[in-house]
Amino acid sequence: MTIELLVNIIKYIFYTYNLYGINLKFINKRRIMEDDVRFILSIDGGGFRGIIPAVILSEIEKRVTEQISKEYGEDVDIKCADLFDIISGTSTGSILTLGLSVPNENNRPKFSAEYLVKFYENNGHNVFSNYSTLLLKHFFENESEDFMAGIIPITNEQMDETSFLESISSFGRENNHDKQIDVKIEDLTKDKTGDITKSTIEDLTKNKTGDTTKSTIEDLTANETGDITKNTIESVTVHKTGDATTNDIEVVKKHWLNKVLTSIRGFIEIHNPITPKYDGKEFEQLLLQNFVDAKLKNTVNNVKIIVPSYDISNREGVIFTNFENKYDDYLMRDVIQASAAAPSYFPAKPMGTRYFIDGGVFLNNPTVVAYLKAKKQFPNSKFVVISLGTGYYSQPLQKYANSGVLQWAIPLMGLLFDVDLDNNDAEMNMMAELDNTKYYRLQKVVDKKPAIDTVTDKEVITLVTMANDIMNDPKNNFGEIIDILVDKCRKKIFPSKVKDIIST
Repeated sequence: MTIELLVNIIKYIFYTYNLYGINLKFINKRRIMEDDVRFILSIDGGGFRGIIPAVILSEIEKRVTEQISKEYGEDVDIKCADLFDIISGTSTGSILTLGLSVPNENNRPKFSAEYLVKFYENNGHNVFSNYSTLLLKHFFENESEDFMAGIIPITNEQMDETSFLESISSFGRENNHDKQIDVKIEDLTKDKTGDITKSTIEDLTKNKTGDTTKSTIEDLTANETGDITKNTIESVTVHKTGDATTNDIEVVKKHWLNKVLTSIRGFIEIHNPITPKYDGKEFEQLLLQNFVDAKLKNTVNNVKIIVPSYDISNREGVIFTNFENKYDDYLMRDVIQASAAAPSYFPAKPMGTRYFIDGGVFLNNPTVVAYLKAKKQFPNSKFVVISLGTGYYSQPLQKYANSGVLQWAIPLMGLLFDVDLDNNDAEMNMMAELDNTKYYRLQKVVDKKPAIDTVTDKEVITLVTMANDIMNDPKNNFGEIIDILVDKCRKKIFPSKVKDIIST
């Protein structure tokens, strides 16, 4: 027996019984992990808030990899598909579930959890395209004031940004600039008494070329009644050459109106009560680019996956899984769309003759279903369950005590989702106690109702901060989770290493 073989066998013994290195302090605190232990990961739905569990999983991959690399003496490649035997996720959780288990050409995980964090950050604006709403808000808070104070410097590129005004036939676009300037100057300069009329402006400002010149305007004088002054006209219409032209005013107002009307149209389209808020085309394209034609049966390490959706054609909940052969040939990208098609946000996902919507309508927290399916599949195994939330808001409802249908409509929908989260957590806690199962629920209670489609830099910072708060909260035992996952890797990596040495 060589010295190298002896050293590795000793290492394996120490790793197996948790007696190595910095983990000595946990010897009396943690139970020895049995050989047949299955690890379950469950991820709630929550739209763009999926960044929260993605950040947590990224940190898990990072810490476990660092620890094993340090003990093993060389770099190792550890991903969530190496750590968890069963992964379940609803809606946004389905993106992470299948994103962590889709294989690359070497049958290793195609994406790290860190990549999936960037996936949300880089593509959230495309999936939840609320640009028009933000643009509208920006205009009425900022640029409208700038415009009224004077001409806003604009470029040809800015003029090309929008073209909505071009398509509005009711504006009656004409080549008669004289007629257009009459109306525009009247709108900008008419005083409260109405003394200055359209015809008056017409007589004062039009010349043969259709331009309004500085010399013409100088003939106007200010008075105490608030009539049009030279400075007033110049502040709006004076050209760089000293002349104020009809084209200057037309261009500025046209640019401003184009952008405002475009944002208004987008705002109306996004908030149209009779169509989904988003068409889902960008989301579908993103899934195609990242998952291509991978199927449920193709998961890395044969990881078992569980993805809830709801079949509105047959009015029944559906659990997409590779536990059985029934859904093996379903495309991962189709299953994600079926689980994430939140009603009113995205259209239902057609698959064959059936239509599917977000699994969150009946199972936003899939932990219990994942646990029961795992117990049925592996009846002799022990389990470690790690369940990740996406932020929880407990809305006080006392004010609705004597309300009717209209007042209850919106809070009732939120209440149904909250009850699902609460019930699944309570049920999982009870089963874990009965079965002696290790159960960790990582969730953050927030002080305001979180939206599923708010995509801003500020929101990203808020969600990342929430994830860090979850990991740093002693009640969540995040350090203990890392230690247990490191133990699993030790038992998985070092026995194979010893076998490799013996075989050589």
